[in-house]
Amino acid sequence: MSEKSAHLFSNICTSCMTAALIAVAAVTGATLLWVMML
Repeated sequence: MSEKSAHLFSNICTSCMTAALIAVAAVTGATLLWVMML
């Protein structure tokens, strides 16, 4: 694996982690809102 592709791979992983964190935060927030509505 070349240095360039390794760098690209780490960038993709960072993007995936950020997207996953945002998704978890959105689900948690929506669940909390739904619980408060009840």
